Amino acid sequence: MAQAPGAGFNYNSGAWHLLSAILSRRTGVDTLSYARKELFAPLGIADVTWRRDPQGIPIGGYGLLMHPRDMAKIGYLYLHGGQWDGRQLLPAQWPERVFHPQVDMHLGSLRYANGWWSIPEKRAYMAVGFLRQLIVVLPDIDTVAVVTGRAHYPFGQLIDRITEAARSPGPLPADPIGSARLADRVAAAGVETRSPVAPAPALAAAISGKTFRFPENRIGLQSIKLDLTAAEPSYETTLAAAAPNGAVRRLQGPIGLDGLFRVREARDMDPVLAVKGSWVSDNSFQVIARSLLEGIVVTYVLTFNGSQVDLALEDNSGVRARLRGVAGE
Repeated sequence: MAQAPGAGFNYNSGAWHLLSAILSRRTGVDTLSYARKELFAPLGIADVTWRRDPQGIPIGGYGLLMHPRDMAKIGYLYLHGGQWDGRQLLPAQWPERVFHPQVDMHLGSLRYANGWWSIPEKRAYMAVGFLRQLIVVLPDIDTVAVVTGRAHYPFGQLIDRITEAARSPGPLPADPIGSARLADRVAAAGVETRSPVAPAPALAAAISGKTFRFPENRIGLQSIKLDLTAAEPSYETTLAAAAPNGAVRRLQGPIGLDGLFRVREARDMDPVLAVKGSWVSDNSFQVIARSLLEGIVVTYVLTFNGSQVDLALEDNSGVRARLRGVAGE
């Protein structure tokens, strides 16, 4: 080890994955099964998914999916020193270390302990997931807040707003109109809204079935093929191998042309994708692909000019790229 434990911080999902493997070996069951019995069942958490590596080990550094209300239970457990319903589920010293972090992350005022990030001057302690999936524990105002997100945003602003909203000298008066509006918004959020769709130009038939190939690039995209005239429109892409001796990766699936996403079912370790497309001009076709497990949303705009295609790509984690491809056999 380069440093003594607790002496420094490195963002290192691999160490947490190694811990998952060690825990599985020591307990005789995989990490998810152990967590279901010792943690999730006592908390009343039943609907949980945990991504696995090719050896079947739950990925220690990421990939645990649960409902926000169940994330809040994890926060509540820490807020109360590891106790739940009169039972000590965690050793009290474990969350206590989280509330007294010692490791300087060298990221502004952030500190680290036992997997949690904290801002000590705000007395805020956070389990931080990808694209700001957060469990925030604020002991001074006896509050747990859970948020899900699609992009990075400042921690400090969020915590300040939660703190301001939570302070009240007494119970707020009933607000039936506001409660009804909130219920409507929550219900609407669970239903996909159809986006506008423009008529397909004549070019749709001309480019359907053609494979457009790209020179070597930093995102690893090798080719794209669209079939926009079939009864079930589809896409197919090839990506460079993830490892030096690995195989080329091929992703294919349905694409919605009616303003609604179509879902590609998972295969092995490939992402679960929901994809839709629409013509934004006579020669430009937009594709939106959502990774349902990782939360990544990628927008592609393909502009066709004879045998060439210019591709502009942008995702919600900040990745941008521009590529030029050529139609081939």
